[in-house]
Amino acid sequence: MLIMKKTRLLVISLFTLTVLLGCKDVPPDITTVKNLNIKEGSELIDKNKNNPDFVILDVRTPREFNTGHIQNAVNIDYEADDFKDNISKLDKNKTYAVYCRSGRRAVASSDIMAELGFQHIYQFGGIKQWQEEGYKITPPEDQ
Repeated sequence: MLIMKKTRLLVISLFTLTVLLGCKDVPPDITTVKNLNIKEGSELIDKNKNNPDFVILDVRTPREFNTGHIQNAVNIDYEADDFKDNISKLDKNKTYAVYCRSGRRAVASSDIMAELGFQHIYQFGGIKQWQEEGYKITPPEDQ
């Protein structure tokens, strides 16, 4: 956990330094996780509906995922022992919109993805708030 915090601080510091020095872009090898609110997350998903290089990533447990999820989401369980191995098999050049139940696991997962070299990561919190704001999910699989 301390390593993730230090990594995030380093990325923020490098980005801030880049801005202060007048550079227009962050170097391509520096990954920044973009935090979105629920509305922005929904807009990102809508904008990328037919984009094969866009992945909605649900990092809840399979049991939680089966209670309903955002349509077309891929499930990789953050709590699984092989989470890092499973995430590292994904295409690092694709764009990922990451969510969980409340946001904690999405943030942690996004940090791990950044450490692994993923370049396009958007984190928009949790499905709980998604539903509270009136956005739809798939029905539970047992219905």
